[in-house]
Amino acid sequence: MLLLASINAFGNAGDNAEPSFVVVVNKTVPEARLTPVDLRAIFSIRKRSWSDGSPIRVFVLQESDSLHHQFCQSALHSYPYVLRDHWDRMTFSGTGVAPTVVKNQQEMVHMVVKTPGAIGYVHTSSILDENHNLTVTYSYPERSYSYSEEQ
Repeated sequence: MLLLASINAFGNAGDNAEPSFVVVVNKTVPEARLTPVDLRAIFSIRKRSWSDGSPIRVFVLQESDSLHHQFCQSALHSYPYVLRDHWDRMTFSGTGVAPTVVKNQQEMVHMVVKTPGAIGYVHTSSILDENHNLTVTYSYPERSYSYSEEQ
């Protein structure tokens, strides 16, 4: 069963200057929508389980990736190096495990699709280009969604 997301912009559709991305989760994730506060808690590894108690598996792009910079600044209101320092402190102190770093957006989609409880982010165009077994839970800039299931 494939879950498809159809995205329609509220804002100026002709404005391509602002990069856009979506946060995607594995179809097993119970949350339908995530707020920026939720995202900061999840990607800083402060929130480690979903509402049903299942573990959250976080995937991120490499620190040098421009989408990673955009995601950190727009969704998390942080810089990539600040987030990495936080992950390093948690890892070295034994209080947490850093997210899994993937090489590119194709690997991000692949890992989120195959990993229960997974969360990641991709360019909006990446999710629209192909049908994936993903759910869109957050977008930047703000978008509206309609979902349909295909067998």
